Amino acid sequence: MTPVLLVFDAKWLREAYITHWPILANRKPFSFGGTLEHSILFLKDDHWRHVRSILSPVFTQGKLKQVTVMCLSCAYQASKGCGVKA
Repeated sequence: MTPVLLVFDAKWLREAYITHWPILANRKPFSFGGTLEHSILFLKDDHWRHVRSILSPVFTQGKLKQVTVMCLSCAYQASKGCGVKA
């Protein structure tokens, strides 16, 4: 059995995946099967770097804040429809 380290510290994750991303390009392979096998989670080496360079401008801090507001609004509306307090 191979040991696995799970990290939940946001500061460490930011440091690892933003500052040191060139050395952490490949992630441990695991399988969900089907379409997910071709997702960004499973890209390797130069292909991952190429896709990251395309996607990085899409996920700016301002755009993520806008999406967060929209997601919270949708969750609130959905919870109202279900009769659950959000």
